[in-house]
Amino acid sequence: MIVKQCATFMLLGAAVLQPAYSQTAKYPDRSIRLIVPFPPGGSVDVTAHLDSELKKWARVIKERKMKAE
Repeated sequence: MIVKQCATFMLLGAAVLQPAYSQTAKYPDRSIRLIVPFPPGGSVDVTAHLDSELKKWARVIKERKMKAE
């Protein structure tokens, strides 16, 4: 009896979770904007460049913004 109830709950749980699992999107679905607030050649710029090069699975756009907007 208990085995039958456990099997029923497992099948019911799998049926409920299946639609949620199939609707997940691949991450990221658009490009990543990396804003560098410091001038080129500094340690932050080098780190941002290396970080964007290591992310081969995503398109990374580096932007330098020196001014407050």
